[in-house]
Amino acid sequence: MDLAHIHLLLNHFPVIGTIIGGGLFLISLITNSDDLKRASLVVLLGIALLSIPTYMSGNGAQQALASQKDFSKSLIETHEGVALEAMVFMEILGAFAWLGLWQFRRLARVPRWNLAIILVLTLVTLTLMARASNIVLMCAEEDPLECHRFLMVCPALLDRGVTPVHIRRGGALESQREAEDLLLKLHDLTAFDSGSLFVSERDAAIRDALRLQAKVFAFRASPEAIEYF
Repeated sequence: MDLAHIHLLLNHFPVIGTIIGGGLFLISLITNSDDLKRASLVVLLGIALLSIPTYMSGNGAQQALASQKDFSKSLIETHEGVALEAMVFMEILGAFAWLGLWQFRRLARVPRWNLAIILVLTLVTLTLMARASNIVLMCAEEDPLECHRFLMVCPALLDRGVTPVHIRRGGALESQREAEDLLLKLHDLTAFDSGSLFVSERDAAIRDALRLQAKVFAFRASPEAIEYF
């Protein structure tokens, strides 16, 4: 397992953990519960510590992608910059969370000024984490038609009202509808593309084209693997 895989394993924890820790902290302020305050501060401190290897492994992942011509360097640099801002604020938040735990031990309470700082830092950190998480490079395939995620994940996203956008070579964006039109053309189903008169039958044609394309590119497990699981 290299740094890129470690980064993929870790990168969800800071976002989810900050949401959980921030939510507990907000509830503790509303209910004035010292136990919830302690719990939330422990979570925020733990996430601050976990954010360090998460960011460092991201640098390793960037180096692993540096030789890949199909990835947009500008998007990677944007993601790295936002992630660095988020980590800096996360570490500052972790420091004040640690201070709050120390104050609980020495003073039996956390002063209001520290509670206010922790609340503001949590909101700022969550905003930055959301920005960093919104910039995602998911696949190594340049052509979405050759990616099993396009064939298997995108239809499920569309069913849930989420419309994907595909990043092509050089950072060019291709809409889901444009990719579907190319898929229809590839399988001689242009009669149902965006400019056709058979719009009502387009969904069925896309399903047929996806099924044909999936026979070549979709992920498959061996029968032995399926039986094992």
